[in-house]
Amino acid sequence: DKLLIEGRGGVHHIWACDNYKTTLNAMEFKRVYKRRTDLVKDAINAAPYGDRDAMVAAVLQAIRQGGLFVVDVDIVPTQIGEAAHVILPAATAGEMNLTSMNGERRMRLTERYMDPPGRAMPDCLIAARIANHMERVLREMGDGAYADQFKGFDWQTEEDAFMDGYHRNASGGEHVTYGRLRAMGTTDLWRGNLEARHGRFEHSGSVHPAHHGAAAFDLPGAFVVPGLIDAHGHLLGLGGMLNEVDLVGTTSYQEVIARAVAKASTMPKGSWVIGRGWDQNDWSNTAMPRHQELSAAIPDHPVWLTRIDGHAGLANQKALELGGVRKDSSVGEGGEILRDEAGEPTGVLVDDAMAAIKLPALSPEQIRQRLLAAQRECLRHGLTCVHDAGVDRTTLDVMVALHKEGKWLLRTYVLLDPNERELIARGPWQTPDARIVVRAVKLYADGALGSRGASLLEPYADLPGKRGLVSLPKGMLLEVAQRCADNGMQLCTHAIGDAANQTVLDAYAAVKIDGGIAPLRFRIEHAQVIAEDDFARFARLGVLPSMQPTHLTSDMPWAAERLGPERVLRAYAWRRFHGLGVAVPFGSDFPVESVDPRKGLFAAVTTRGERGGPAAGYRPDQKLSREQAIRGFTRHAAHAMFAERDLGTIELGNIADFTVFDRDLCTCAEDELLQAKVLLTVIGGQVAYDGRDR
Repeated sequence: DKLLIEGRGGVHHIWACDNYKTTLNAMEFKRVYKRRTDLVKDAINAAPYGDRDAMVAAVLQAIRQGGLFVVDVDIVPTQIGEAAHVILPAATAGEMNLTSMNGERRMRLTERYMDPPGRAMPDCLIAARIANHMERVLREMGDGAYADQFKGFDWQTEEDAFMDGYHRNASGGEHVTYGRLRAMGTTDLWRGNLEARHGRFEHSGSVHPAHHGAAAFDLPGAFVVPGLIDAHGHLLGLGGMLNEVDLVGTTSYQEVIARAVAKASTMPKGSWVIGRGWDQNDWSNTAMPRHQELSAAIPDHPVWLTRIDGHAGLANQKALELGGVRKDSSVGEGGEILRDEAGEPTGVLVDDAMAAIKLPALSPEQIRQRLLAAQRECLRHGLTCVHDAGVDRTTLDVMVALHKEGKWLLRTYVLLDPNERELIARGPWQTPDARIVVRAVKLYADGALGSRGASLLEPYADLPGKRGLVSLPKGMLLEVAQRCADNGMQLCTHAIGDAANQTVLDAYAAVKIDGGIAPLRFRIEHAQVIAEDDFARFARLGVLPSMQPTHLTSDMPWAAERLGPERVLRAYAWRRFHGLGVAVPFGSDFPVESVDPRKGLFAAVTTRGERGGPAAGYRPDQKLSREQAIRGFTRHAAHAMFAERDLGTIELGNIADFTVFDRDLCTCAEDELLQAKVLLTVIGGQVAYDGRDR
């Protein structure tokens, strides 16, 4: 076995298990990689012998200059094989020992990495132990970026190692595209064919379809962007919405009721009718609905209809009774039960109050079907990766099981539910192929603007005296933030109002960690309304504002009424962040908004809704160029998941995630952005969606 650590930070496992032979033979390996391995070997030989720190520093410097760090493992019980070129650093004496052998510096392993004599461990599992040790050593040295590259080598059997090697090195994964293709991600046009092999971009002319068994596509006039990444979505919610009552786009309360009645008529009496997507701001009467009309129309089913933003819901009488919501019910500071003039619940529950409605738990099979449905939607819309916000253990287990079955194609960056304390304490980890990465936590600081749950510094302009809801006070935010920092986890906190954003920034600033929180890339999800002095604090602290362009176009028809003319100018201000040099990852917050990234691009470029709005846009001062908008869904979104060395741009050696459209998104008319057709969605050099004939 060999572990290859590249200058770009990539780690690869070239496998050999029992009867399976390595995918690169030794001669080919030496021919291809000699110059790069010599960089590291020469750096080691130049370092003072016996000075472990100097040797480690030399290795890391050589890697960064393009050297290749190779760990070659044989099952000889006490030493690395003769082909080894480099030395792994040791944390303490007696774990790994540096030695001199045949005039070159080699590494010797102690029994720490071996089974007892006579039961030698397979070399692939020794390699896994070395990788785990390397991760710990580098992390102790403070080089977290390289330490992260050693995650995922957690094989327990030779079969695990073989399957990992197969997925990393299978020869059937090359793709080559022919035609005049423009590649986005850098300012340079791609020259020649766009080619991928072993899941990464190769030089044009490197891949030969007949020889490599590659798939070839001739796409004249097509437009290629790095794989589109949605930096904030909810996969289980999207899959659920595809199976429940769809209330998006309803123009009246009566239409909401009619759709719920139609669903109830197909279901057994007493079963739950669940739906999502209503927005009273889209109705002629913009007051929050009351349950009486819904209860009269559907008396024999409990009904729960979630508002479009997921921060409020409408229950009928039967659901209120099951939830124990009565006139004398109360809720804490983070929620609200809306009431009528007599003090009776209207049926609308906001934020924490929603917890009273106990929906039937989903079975693993239901979760599985919803995840697969959500994956199909993402892939057909050109998404290669999603940051999945608020994932619990059960959902994660189902997703990982789908991955082991080879059915989970979508690259997924997991933001854990904050209640998953065990998973948070485990720290970052990923599947061996990094298709699923668990490295972040999702938290809530307030509610949503549409339901007046966003926490504001000054009262709502259209409801004096009300400042919104606080989901977590600063002290509790700081406790979670410190726990995340201590475990190497990224914290991503939902904050809509300017008071919530300020509180989160205060909590982040109070985290005690050497070097500050910037390396952890803590995020604020939505960063929707910002106090004037707080824009610069994002830059100073290294906090990323993770934003959703379609929130602007959905909210602006009524946001000025909520916020007033001055405060609304400090909302949806991604261009303000760009001016400060802050990376702004873009997403959609699906199913709150559409999963379609074309709508996000259109919103960022025009600040105009797809169904109209002012000709100049709602916020012309915040319009982005086409390149800037695409960068939000590619390079900046990759940066927000610590993957900018591999994803987000089309460069030689990068992972071959890319999306192909039928027209040039940088030069087509603005309205054509919404009409562009996804031709291919490619993940790791494999076609995950082919839309050419659809």
